[in-house]
Amino acid sequence: MKRFNFPFTPCRGAARGECARQGRQAVAITNAGGYVALSGRQVELRAAVDRALAGTPTRIRVVNGTSLASARELAARGPAPRSTATG
Repeated sequence: MKRFNFPFTPCRGAARGECARQGRQAVAITNAGGYVALSGRQVELRAAVDRALAGTPTRIRVVNGTSLASARELAARGPAPRSTATG
């Protein structure tokens, strides 16, 4: 598993290159199924991601905004509809 050696700093303002780098690393971590923390501890994500996605239609929307703004938008929408499809 690849070691990602970077301090997390939230992207704000014009640091687009840094935001893009963090985005690429997030995708790489997801694809790898985990990462090695700076402490040397291996952090496994694959099983948790697989459980979260099981039976869930995946829809991704990319926006240029903060996490807080996105959380507010999701909260304003209310609970997401759940699928009742079986088998």
